[in-house]
Amino acid sequence: MDTKPNWLIEHYEGKLPALEHSKECYIESNIICEYLDFFFPSDPVMKITKRMEEAEDVIGDFFPTMVRYIKKTDDNSENDSEAREDLGACLSRIEAYLQTVRDGDGDDGAADGNDEYYLCGKNVSLLDCSFIPKLYHMTVTVDEFKNGQPALGDYPLLESYFQRFSERESFAATVYPKETVIWGWNNARN
Repeated sequence: MDTKPNWLIEHYEGKLPALEHSKECYIESNIICEYLDFFFPSDPVMKITKRMEEAEDVIGDFFPTMVRYIKKTDDNSENDSEAREDLGACLSRIEAYLQTVRDGDGDDGAADGNDEYYLCGKNVSLLDCSFIPKLYHMTVTVDEFKNGQPALGDYPLLESYFQRFSERESFAATVYPKETVIWGWNNARN
């Protein structure tokens, strides 16, 4: 809370994300996106494309699968191994999808071999902004609670994508410290 402006703490309980524009403040992600699309229609954030639908389909089960694995406290049991395999399979699907995005398939949203790729192609999308924090939680909790397995390094395109995004100023300015993530998940595991 030390780095948040007083108006955000006093009027919006310090909630993030927050957008202040034209003396108005919005704190819900979808409302912020709708606002941006309405006032800045030249580059819509919520534009639904075929690539976005594909990405949503690929990452859709990531978070519930990750949660199921991280919350398993009977490490090294058969249930834990099954949950780890499910998460690994989910990560493999995302890795394969990122390969198609990076290599391109002739559509205008593809990265066409460029190493600067995101879920929907060469530009950051709302899906990236939703997915990256979840991936961050996975990397922190897997290291803390699951002996580093599955390792993000086993998925080089996903690791590169995460690394590139985590180096963005916007990510660094809003990410929770690892200790906070561990504390939250430790509570969820008990």
